[in-house]
Amino acid sequence: LKMARIPVATAILLICVACAQADVFPGRKILATCTKKQAACSLYNDTCCDKQTEKLMCSMSQSCTTTALGTQSCSSVCVYQTSTNKDMKRVKIGKFYGWETGKRTAPAVLVIQEWWGVNDAIKSVAQHLALQGYRTLIPDIYQGKVALTAAEARHYAGDLNWPTAIRQFREAVNYLKKTGSPKVGVTGFCQGGGLSFCAAQHADVVVAVPFYGMPNQTFCQPDKIKVPVHIHVGRNDTSIPVARAEGVYNQIKDAGLVEDVELYLYDNTPHAFMNGLTEEGRAQLGGPTRLPPLDSVTTGFARLTAVLARYLKDQK
Repeated sequence: LKMARIPVATAILLICVACAQADVFPGRKILATCTKKQAACSLYNDTCCDKQTEKLMCSMSQSCTTTALGTQSCSSVCVYQTSTNKDMKRVKIGKFYGWETGKRTAPAVLVIQEWWGVNDAIKSVAQHLALQGYRTLIPDIYQGKVALTAAEARHYAGDLNWPTAIRQFREAVNYLKKTGSPKVGVTGFCQGGGLSFCAAQHADVVVAVPFYGMPNQTFCQPDKIKVPVHIHVGRNDTSIPVARAEGVYNQIKDAGLVEDVELYLYDNTPHAFMNGLTEEGRAQLGGPTRLPPLDSVTTGFARLTAVLARYLKDQK
């Protein structure tokens, strides 16, 4: 019995058609749904897949800006990117540089890097905040250097001139205000979390949201901070023990210079958990087996955007 030969390409096409009709492609319906703007998605299984525009990404709903500052988390949805990391502008600010995105007339957020430098992971965090309606600026405190290994990062962090970084934050805030932003807040992660306390004390920001970082108290004194501070730390963080975070929280609280001081602790959550927000950050953590609890990431982002909205958008 002779069987007719079918070209390989034709055979593959027939198989694909048959599978589609039988609905045996895993996630086929999810992918079809997620090509629509505002369809539900998961940060850890990004099914947003508009290949024609390549502009869809899984991010947090803008309802995060109205989420209560409690235990409630955000929902993640497919959104169209207004820009990508490649679109971020490198801007000169006095003697320093920074990376900027978002509308110039929008309220602004300084986003301060981890010890790696201004890499794609921190740029993507800035993009997620820009999608919430903010202008974001990442001060380049390493002046162009980006660490590729932990040893390099440790070296760069150890060499950081904190007074120079503080001066850079002041200039960055002045630049943002002079070029259109009515108010400026600050957030930062790891090393950037510690530096956020410095910006809160020394730069003209109206709110600070540090994640798992502690200040160098030679240059930044928590008891002198006069703006709202919301601190975020994982209970399983071996780099920033809870007791240390509580100590800084109590310094600010006991000084009595500001009423709105919060310390949020996340159960079963390690250091650097907000890297779970972005694809680049998840890769930086070491891949799928080292991801933090998803609820910690979405709740952290909800609390971040809610307090930013309260002080940057809601108050006149």
